[in-house]
Amino acid sequence: MQHLLLQFARHPRLWLAFLLAASVLAATQLGELRVRVAADEMLVINDPQRAYYEKIKQAFGEEKVVLLILEDEQLLAPEKLAVLKEVVDQLAGLPFVQRTESLFSVPYVKSIEGYLDKEPYLATLPDTPEAGAELLTAALKNPLIRNLLVSPGGNAMAVAIVLKDGN
Repeated sequence: MQHLLLQFARHPRLWLAFLLAASVLAATQLGELRVRVAADEMLVINDPQRAYYEKIKQAFGEEKVVLLILEDEQLLAPEKLAVLKEVVDQLAGLPFVQRTESLFSVPYVKSIEGYLDKEPYLATLPDTPEAGAELLTAALKNPLIRNLLVSPGGNAMAVAIVLKDGN
């Protein structure tokens, strides 16, 4: 190792030229570079985890989902929610979108006067910041929502945009 370092120190221009030539040679192959991030391509072929993944994919199907993440200290402020509702509705209307999942569509199951109510959290937009904060607190208490659609700190939420097959 010491010998190699001494060679670098004694002949720096030679080694820099060698490094430059190797870099140019490697750069000729950049057109062949492919980046793949599909889960099934990252699993080892004969691994039990791959078999389990294929079994689950066969049972439940495979959806392509794009997440729109929104972050704000006053996440459910009424003036912001009105704009967000319009954006989510426009996204849901796009021809390649199957559906959207967000606080605008996920049921908020609660009992009202002895009856079960399951309207979405944001079926009706809150009128005041306090009402928005109250809804956010209720969403954070739901373990199916917390960490999925709303961050634990309550300052970020996700809108899942599920794409139709073939897009």
